[in-house]
Formats: sequence, structure tokens, C-alpha cells
Amino acid sequence: MSLRLVGMLIAGLLLGTVLAVIGIAVITAPPKVIPGQATPGGNTPPFAQGQGVQTPDLPDIPDPGESTQAPTDINSIAGDPGAPIQSVAAWRYRFTNAKGERQAVVTAANFDPIQRGVYELIDVEATIFREDRVVRLIADKGEIRGQRGEQPESGLLSGDVSVSLYPPGVTEDEAKAHESGEGGVPPELRFTTNAIRFDTTLGQGVAPGQIGITAPGLRLDGRGLTLRFGTDTTSDDPRLLLVRLDESDGLQLWPDRLPTNDKRRSGSRDRDGAHQPAAAPDAEPAMPTVYRFSMTDSVTIARESYAARADTLQAYARLFDGELRAGAIKSLNLRRDQATDNPATGATTAPGDSPTQSDPPILVTWNGPFELIPLLNPPGVLDFDDVVVRFSSDDEGNVRMGDELAGVGLEARTVTYFASSAFFEARAETPGGVALKAQRVADLVCTSLDVDLSQSPALRTFISTPGDATDVQGRSVRWSQRAQFDADLSSDRLLAKQLTLVGDVTLDSGDHEGATATNLAIAFDGEGRPRTISAEGDVRAHQVERGRTMEGDRALLTLEPLDGNAFALTQATVSGNARAVEGERTFEGDNMTATFTDGEVVGVNATDGVNVTLENGLAVACDTLRSDRVRESIDLVGTDDEPVTVTRETDGITLTMTVGSARVEEPRQRITGFGPGTGTLVAADASAQYESAELIWGGGFVFDGKDQKLELLGGIGIEAKKDENETHRASAERAEIDLTGVDSGDARVIGARLYAGPGLDGVEIPATAEARRTMPDPENDRGRSLESLLEVRSSELLVDVESQRVDAPGAGRLVVEDRRPDETREPTDAQHATLSGRGTSVFNWSGSMQLALSEGRATLDRDVRVRYLPSETTELTQLDCQRLDAFFEKSASSSEEGGFTIQRLDARESVYANHRGLELIADTLVYRASTEQIVASASAGNRVTVFDPARSGHYNASSVLIDLVTGNWTSENATGAGGAP
Repeated sequence: MSLRLVGMLIAGLLLGTVLAVIGIAVITAPPKVIPGQATPGGNTPPFAQGQGVQTPDLPDIPDPGESTQAPTDINSIAGDPGAPIQSVAAWRYRFTNAKGERQAVVTAANFDPIQRGVYELIDVEATIFREDRVVRLIADKGEIRGQRGEQPESGLLSGDVSVSLYPPGVTEDEAKAHESGEGGVPPELRFTTNAIRFDTTLGQGVAPGQIGITAPGLRLDGRGLTLRFGTDTTSDDPRLLLVRLDESDGLQLWPDRLPTNDKRRSGSRDRDGAHQPAAAPDAEPAMPTVYRFSMTDSVTIARESYAARADTLQAYARLFDGELRAGAIKSLNLRRDQATDNPATGATTAPGDSPTQSDPPILVTWNGPFELIPLLNPPGVLDFDDVVVRFSSDDEGNVRMGDELAGVGLEARTVTYFASSAFFEARAETPGGVALKAQRVADLVCTSLDVDLSQSPALRTFISTPGDATDVQGRSVRWSQRAQFDADLSSDRLLAKQLTLVGDVTLDSGDHEGATATNLAIAFDGEGRPRTISAEGDVRAHQVERGRTMEGDRALLTLEPLDGNAFALTQATVSGNARAVEGERTFEGDNMTATFTDGEVVGVNATDGVNVTLENGLAVACDTLRSDRVRESIDLVGTDDEPVTVTRETDGITLTMTVGSARVEEPRQRITGFGPGTGTLVAADASAQYESAELIWGGGFVFDGKDQKLELLGGIGIEAKKDENETHRASAERAEIDLTGVDSGDARVIGARLYAGPGLDGVEIPATAEARRTMPDPENDRGRSLESLLEVRSSELLVDVESQRVDAPGAGRLVVEDRRPDETREPTDAQHATLSGRGTSVFNWSGSMQLALSEGRATLDRDVRVRYLPSETTELTQLDCQRLDAFFEKSASSSEEGGFTIQRLDARESVYANHRGLELIADTLVYRASTEQIVASASAGNRVTVFDPARSGHYNASSVLIDLVTGNWTSENATGAGGAP
């Protein structure tokens, strides 16, 4: 759209044309009538016939110094039809009003009666006096015709006809001096033609041939000018009813040179486009006159790189004392390189003089007629403006305006310019009928558009209807309510400043990048390039190729201009109830601010309902989150109601940790939890050893996402349910858990290392691992009772969950307990019941221990001690050795034979055993629950020693067999005191 054209070009056209046609009307109209004044002698001069102008008899008009030749008495010619017709040379008339004031002086070289009522004048000159102005009329010939007696009803001026209006204060002599080329003052308006025909009966003047109008700031050429006058009921004053120009050869305008009236300033509009009334005048000028004029058929206005085209141009203007008042056309500061030194109120240009090259003209052309009509009542469009122009077309988009240099164009059905407010409106009847095209900025398409140039060179565009911008630096934009576009016109090209859109805004670049919001504003830099995009209300911005999405109540995007119309997103900030996604990373919060730079999160601060998802299935939920790009860490803070929750889901294992506060260190994905907390491990694969595991700790945790290791600190506890009947537990001061995958790809918790240490209260907490088997309690339908227990304690335990193996590299204790009743024994056979193998077995060692739970085997090393307490008895059996292999029942826990029952013991190296007082020392010892026997033997060159208190003696043998049911024992090669064994 020709944004400068509107202010400098179109407004100038309106004012210039109005001044031209009004000037013609003024210089051709007769003086005002004085009501009630009689006409002396009943004689009316031919040029004033039918106009109500009062003049004295012609014989009385000679003045001293004027021609002494007495004019012919026209009254006598008219009164006596038989009187001869006489020719008069050097004919001169002076017209005065009732007060004797001079109104006009008309002279002719010859005054020739051609026939009755028809007179011919040669070399006609007239000076018309209008208050303090002088109007000069010159023509080669003149002809007047009478109709009713002496009353001339029409006339014709022909040849080189000119009418000149001189500035106020210029005398008749000064005007004549200028016409003769002897200096003087040039006129401020001049009308030229080859013939003017007037008809006083019709109140009409017609110049059918070529015409020319020149004035300060304008030149108009054409053919077929018609002026029509009439009177209304309120006054006998003639009123201009119509000015019509049939054909135009073009209009040239220099808006800065058009004169204005300073008596009162016009109204205006505020920055938001609302009308503001004009201030009350200090002195009320004369009654204003309102005119409407129109041009039709291919109207074109152009100035340098500016152009406007329409089917029809219609305009309204309000004049005071024949001139526009100050501010009627608001002065615009649009181009620094075309500023002019000619003020609007002081510059004058002689008719025919050309403006300087630094002030090029506005060129206006049209093919149809031009019409001007005065209006009795001003239309509503002039409520706040003195000059209004409206371009219109029959079809949508046929009003076209543009500034080729600035790269701006407008297409619409109608465009209305309010010159006093420097405000214009573009309208269409269908969506998309208005198009604002700003090269390298935007193509805005809508149905209603308003532009405010009142603060020029700043420009503000308002769009109050839905629309879209098909190109905002390569991005497509749509909105559902309204838009505002601010720009700067101080340079050769339009520089965008800000584009604000409201209502379901969509920004789409077409290459999988875009944004949606309720409100969106694009701010541009000093070169007119977009630098930031701010959005509010249900904001969503996305870059599909980079996996980047931002959602929130507000967003701010910083852009980096690239070659052409492209730009890159360098930083993005989303806030409010927000969500930010970058690759596998997601940040969410009810009150969050997240900033991305070069595709990476550089800062996030969030409170209330915070949820974070990072790479490799790591997720965090908390109340408060703070990220630190320098330390590459994220601090998480929880509350009693909303603690920090860390979840890691990968390879079929879900790890969930709940703690008071935590820190995530990127990119290693190291998570540190501070304070007591709980957690869970859940395996999705049905073939996993555990369905789930519960974790608890008192100090904190450290999770390494890269190595898949979890460390628990401070009074930790772990409980995993193998199936309905069997549960595994672990406790320690510190625990290290490895999370990795096996060859099949199914994830497992395959390693855990438990450490003992002083607890928070200073009491030593051992590393403990245990397996418990329970069965339904017959006395409690909802409860379960402990059936058997296997527990390992040491300062350090290594647990392999996949193979169900527990290793103790240091000293420790193993407890195996079976509380099941022995249904194979008689209840009264107490002695036999004690030998069933069921009860409690306690193993101690000082070296190491390896427990393979799935195999039902434990291997103990160095200083091994076993104490066995059978069920329902207090008799303790003891076994000491340096190395021991213990085998226990390994049937499924759901089996009736389930439970952890010692089935066999293989003791080696320095074996000592004590059963019901029977003691023995041997190199090896084997206990089998199936045979209820103990077999002790010695290595080559050594002996088994047996002390039997029942026999009061001890014995040596190569081997010893003890029957645990009867207590009897036998030996091979036995010797010793106390008799034969």
C-alpha cells in the first residue's frame, strides 16, 4: 500500500482540486446581493444579468482619469426598438453596489451591436474586486445576448480566455504590471481556456474546449468544464451547485505548496484510531462550505515510486472563506530525503511555473468525468476531518496502492483516507479482500484494515477482522480476531517495528516450524528484520526436525537473521503453565520458565506440579525445579505433600525414587537424592526374578544413568517379592545396585553390593540379605505366618539377582530356619522329632561365604561355626571347621516341601562337632538329613578323635559314624580309653 501516497499524494490531490474548482467558482460568481436594495434605473449590466447585482445607470459611471468617450446608452437602445444600433470604441463600464463600492470594471477595445439584443466585444478585460482580492479576466472576444427586453440571458467569451486570482492586498495596477511582464505580483490561481459560454437563466457556465488551471501546488488540464449556480430559500445569494469536467489530461500536485487557512485547526484521531474533536476556535470563521467531488474510470495517482489506482475516487472537503483551515491535511514526516523548505501556508507558485526538481509533482489521471457538488449538510465522514478521500472499485482488490521504492502495496475494495487525522481505512466484502503487501516484511490479508500515520514517520496498522499474513519473513501467520502492525517510514523503504496478532494465532514457516497462541507479537530490529517473537495464551511453538516443542501461557523467541528472508531461532523462553520438549527431554510445570539456546535447555525454573523427562527414560516430578547451565545440573525440591519423584524406565525395568530434594547432573544423568526416601523397582518382563522391589533409605541416593547404577545411603532397606510365598529382603548402611541387561535384551537387577556401617544414631548397621517363605495362617484368614527363613549378615554382601547368589567377602553370619512341623514323626517321639533337621541353624565364619540360593548351597571359609537348634527342644548341636559346604532344600516355595531346611553339611579342615555332649575332632565331616547320620573321617596319617561322656572316655579312629536318632556311634580302627566304642 502506498503509505506515503496517502498522506502526501492523495490528500494533496483533494485539496488541490477543490481549490482549483472553488477558485473558478469564486472568480466567476457575482458579488453578494444586498437584500432590499432597489436597482436604480432598472438597469443590470450584461455580465451580472440574472445574478441580482445592483448597479447605477451606465451614463453615470465615468471616473476622473478614465476614457472621456461617452458610452452608448444601452437603456435607450433597449427602450426604443427603432433606435439605430451603434458601435462604440474603447468601451468601459464600472459596476458599483448600493453603497457606491466598486465591484468590477469591464473594458473592451470595441463594443459592436451585431443585431438586436446581441453584442460583440473585442479585446475584453475585466477587473473584479472581491473584498481585498483582485480577479482579472482577459479574452479576445466576448458576446452577450438579450432575452427579455434589455436583459441579456447568455454570453460567450472566446479566444485566449484567462481568469487570474491574485493574493490578498494586490492592487489592480500590480496585477496588470505582472500581465504585461513589468514585474508585479503573480496570481495564486489562473484559469485558461479558448471559450466560456454562460447562461444566466440556467445559472450555468460551460467551457466546452480545452481548459487549464494553475495555482500554488497544482496544475489541471482537461476539456469540457461545466459550472452551475442556483439560489436556495434562505438567501438570494448564488450557490455553486455543480462543477463538472468531462475529460482530463491530468492533474499535477505539489501538496506542500497548497495554501491553508489558519483560523481553526481540524479534529484528529488518537493513537488507537479513535476520533478526537478539534479544540474550540478562538474566533469563529465564516460559515463553512462543504464540497463533494468524484473522479471515475481508471483513476490513477502517481508520484515517483508511488502509485494508486481505482475505478472511482470520491472525496469530501470543508472550506472556510474558500480555503482549508490549518491542519485540514495533516503534515507528514515520511521521507527525510524529500523534506521541503516550503511551508504549507506560505509558498506560492506562479501559474505555469514548474516546481524544483527536488519537489516532484503528483500526477493524477482518469478517463471519466470529474464532478464537484456543494453539500448543504456535511456528511458523517467530516465529523472529525476536513478532507476525506475514498477510493472504490466494482470488484474486490481493484483498488491498488503501492510504493515501489519502499516495497509496500495495498489491494482492497474501498480505501478511505482521513487527511486531517492522517488515518485511512481499507475495506472488502469477502475474507482476504484486503491485502497489505510489505516486501521483506509481511503480506497481510484480511477484510478490514486501518492505518494511522498521525505519528509519522511511525506507522500503525490496525486489522479488526480475522485474516492471515502469507509471508512474515518466510512464515505464514493467521489470526481470528485482530492485528496491529507498526512500522517506520523514515528511510527509503518501510522498516517493520512490530506485528501484534490476537485470537487463535498460527505461525507456520512451512518447514515443520511454527507456533500457535492467543496473542502473538513479532518485534523487528532497526533493519526491519524479526528479532523476537512473544506470545501469550495457550502458546505452542514447535520445530519438528529438531524435536523441539514449547507450550505455556507465555513464550519469547529470539531470532538470528540469515540470508534472504530466513532466520534461525537462537533462544526461546516459555513460562507460566508450561511444557518444553527438546529431543527426549521434557519439562513441565504449573509455574515454569524454560529457556532454550541452540536447541539445548540452558535454564529452567519451575514451581508447582513440575514434571521433567530426560534421555533414556528418566523422569522427575517435584514441587520446585532450578536448572544451572554452567554446572549442567538441575536442582529439584519437594514438599511434604509433593516430594521429589525420580523415575527411570528402560529395558523393562522401572525405577522410582521419592525423596525430599535431589540434583540431576547432565549430561551424565547423575541424580543425587538428599534425605530419607523410598523407591520401587518394577520389572515388566514376566520372566524376571522379581515382579517388584521396594526400597527405603535414611540418608539419600545417587543414581548414575550412564552406568545404570543406584547407590542408597543411610539405613537402607530393600524388599523384593519373588512370588506369593517367597520374599527377599536386604538391609545395610549403604547399597550399590547395578541395572543392566542380559543377552536376551530383558532387563534385570543383576547386581547389588551391600555395606555395613554406623547408622545415623551411631549404632552399627550390618549388611543383611534374607529370604522369607510364608504360608497362609490357618488361624487368620487374611494373614500369613513365617514358614522358613534364610538370612546372611556381613560387613559387605554382593548379590547377583539373576543367579540368586549372595557373596560375603568378609566375616559374617548365616541363619537358616525352618518352622514347619514334621508330620512324619509321632508327636510323642520328642527325641526323634529333634532329629528331623528342622529348626534353626546359625553359621558364622571369619573368611568369606558364597550362597547360591537357586542351587540350595552355601560355601563358608575360615573359622566356620555351625549351631543347630532343632524344633521343640533346647539341645544345641555345634559344628566348627575351616571350610564348610551347606546344602539346604531348594524346592519351589509354593511346594508343600518348601522351606529352607538343612539337608547336608560337608565340613573340612579342623572339624569339631558336639551333639548331645558327644564331641569329635576330624578332618572332614558329612551330615545328611536323609539318613540322619554324621560321618567323620580323617585324612591319611591322621585320626578322628571322639569324646563320649556317656562312656567316660575318648577314642581315636580313622572314621566315625554317628546315628543322630539313637545317639549311638560306630568307628573303624578305633582305639582309646573307656572301653570299646
